[in-house]
This record gives sequence, structure tokens and C-alpha cells, in this order.
Amino acid sequence: MKRYALPFFLLGAIGLAAPALAQDNAPRVRGISAALAVEAAEAAQALCAQHGNTTTALVVDQAGLPIAMLSANGAGALGQRLVTAKANIAAKLKISSAEAARRYKTEDPMLFQLAVDPAMGIPLPGGLPIVAHGEVMGAIAVSGASKEVNDEQCAEAGLDKIKDRLK
Repeated sequence: MKRYALPFFLLGAIGLAAPALAQDNAPRVRGISAALAVEAAEAAQALCAQHGNTTTALVVDQAGLPIAMLSANGAGALGQRLVTAKANIAAKLKISSAEAARRYKTEDPMLFQLAVDPAMGIPLPGGLPIVAHGEVMGAIAVSGASKEVNDEQCAEAGLDKIKDRLK
């Protein structure tokens, strides 16, 4: 390597390493443990499966970031997209996605909140906030139920399975 190229090489190496050395000062969000999230998703899917439904269940943290997603064999890709929106709505708005679906048609602030966040979109029933000690810790959502039980009933079964162990 030529002598005059060394400073440029070092600057380039430092430039590439700087992001890796930077501190992560982003705000932290809370959620439930991965073990509880999987247990809740499994319980939600179990109720749906008992009634012949092929579903996707998702548990997210306070920011709507996934903790656990389970899709039954044969569940559609659309269900995964819908369950993500339902969970984000319940976690971020701190209400059920069914309540958001009722309110967004008549409340402009609700419509605006849903419109500006692409992770939420048009609300559909099936997402429930996960509350521990008065604080929303995330949400559970189900998509794909259509026989005898609905998405929200399956999500409720998942929440019931873990609610006594939420910290």
C-alpha cells in the first residue's frame, strides 16, 4: 500500500466501525417474556383449531414489535399481514382493535392516528392489549378464525392463559 493511501484507508475503516461502536440511546420498550408470548399464542391457536380454523397468532411488545408469531400450517399470508396490523393497533392505541374499528368511523383523531402509522391501517377485530399492573405491555392478535369462534375470542383465550402470570 502506498504511503499516501494509508490515511484514507484508516478514515474509511473508522467510518465503517463508528456505527458499531455508537451507543444505542433509543428509548426502551417493555413487553412480556418470550415464553409467555409463545404460550399465549399457542393457547389462542388451540382454541381456533378446536373449531376448525387455521390461524396466525401474534404477540407484540409496547411498540408493536413482534415477540412471538405462530402460523398454523395452511394459514394465509394475508392473515399474517392482518394480524400484524391488529396487534399494532391494540398495543399502540391501548384499546382492542375491535374498539378501534368502531371508533375510527366517527372520531377524526382516531382516523388520523390510524392513517399516519402504516403499521396500523384499517382496524379489524382480533387484537387485544396485554395489561399488567395498569400498564399496556403489548398486545395479542389473531387472524383467520371464521367458524364458531372469532379472532377476538381466540386472542382472549391466549390472554386468559397467561394473565395470572403477567408482571
